[in-house]
Amino acid sequence: MMAVYWKENTTWHLVADVERLRTHLGIEKWVVFGGSWGSALGLAYSESHPDRVKGIIIRGIYTISRRENMWIKQAGANTVFPDYWEDYVSVIPEGERGDLLSAYHRRMTGDDAEEKLLCIRAWNRWEDILSQLVADEEEIEARRQKSDVADLEHAVTACHYFIHGGWLRSDTQLLDDVVKIRHLPGIIIQGRYDIICPMRTAWALHKRWPEADFHIVPDGGHTSREPGVGQKLLEAAEKFKTL
Repeated sequence: MMAVYWKENTTWHLVADVERLRTHLGIEKWVVFGGSWGSALGLAYSESHPDRVKGIIIRGIYTISRRENMWIKQAGANTVFPDYWEDYVSVIPEGERGDLLSAYHRRMTGDDAEEKLLCIRAWNRWEDILSQLVADEEEIEARRQKSDVADLEHAVTACHYFIHGGWLRSDTQLLDDVVKIRHLPGIIIQGRYDIICPMRTAWALHKRWPEADFHIVPDGGHTSREPGVGQKLLEAAEKFKTL
């Protein structure tokens, strides 16, 4: 059953689900809104169905490239958070740390329940730390202690997508296909200090899509809960409500 679930869980299955939902709801065109992974899915959907999109609002830009995935999970973000990185890699034997994604995936989909829990807690804590400009360690620790089946599904699904590169035809597919949506109104919002989705990806998207409004939040990290990022999202939604 697990194998069937993963086989039918790809970026393009999700794009089809979004379009199926639009049809079911009887919506002719809509505004696409997403952040982080949602920005990648938003781009994938919009580039697949530009005739069904009125406008696009995305923040914390992610394009499912290997470079982005390696930055978070193999080498890159660890240079900013070497202390927390030690916790992240500690659950993997030294001999397997050359490919942390595969090592985590084996354990989180394996049969050892204790090892699964250990790995999802380390995986989620690392992501939680990177997500906040100033980490709330008490909140993060509380979440770590409560890790359960839902957290396992989140971690395994994310790892599954990383390993398969989102099933894109190339690392740059979402950027290459921006030509299909350049005629649409767009707003791109990016925290300057976003560690999960570094600004270089948002900048690359901006260069490919100069017609879209581009906002850098100077004191922003990754989450939409940060004041500067949240405010820009509200302003974007207000601007597009009359499209």
